[in-house]
Amino acid sequence: HGSLLHLLFNMFTLWMFGSDVERSLGAKRFLSFYLITGVCAALFHLLFNAHSAHPVLGASGAIYGVLVAFALLYPEREITLLLFFVLPVHLKAKYLAAIFMAISLVAGIQSQITGAGEGIAHLAHLGGGLAGLLLLRGGAVVHSFMFEYRKRRQWRQMGNQKQRENRLSAQRRQIDELLDKINQVGYANLTDHEKSILKKAAERLSNDM
Repeated sequence: HGSLLHLLFNMFTLWMFGSDVERSLGAKRFLSFYLITGVCAALFHLLFNAHSAHPVLGASGAIYGVLVAFALLYPEREITLLLFFVLPVHLKAKYLAAIFMAISLVAGIQSQITGAGEGIAHLAHLGGGLAGLLLLRGGAVVHSFMFEYRKRRQWRQMGNQKQRENRLSAQRRQIDELLDKINQVGYANLTDHEKSILKKAAERLSNDM
């Protein structure tokens, strides 16, 4: 960490939100979650700052992952913050996480444009939060996408089957009409087009058999 205050703030935040997340995920899964979000935070920062000479220190990226996890698991939980260490502000967890992620996004974009990061790895914070979101909800998103894909595919197949049935029904009606015409006026009085239709129908019937 960059300073003792940085370390204390991160550990306080980890205790504040991590305890409930650990109870929900279990100790082993929480440890894996924490480490993975930390690594993803570093990689996300490196993706946009590969040639930067400034080192990245601290576990803030993983802390953002824990914050997002808390908001996903307990979205309606009310959190009290001391604004300027004096004014109490009450926010639901889902709004708190959204605000912090939005700040990281805006500040991260600004740091990329201006090149001034103010000593804070905003994109690492954003990467950790996104990793937490994907780890907890990524499976549900993929499952939902696959469900919608299969459902649409089934609808398309049903639509194609319906079209084939309608086409076959129309062909049967056409053949029945031609057979009735043969009974009335004879095969020789059919037009070349009508004879061609009967010939193709006979070929299809032969292939099916």
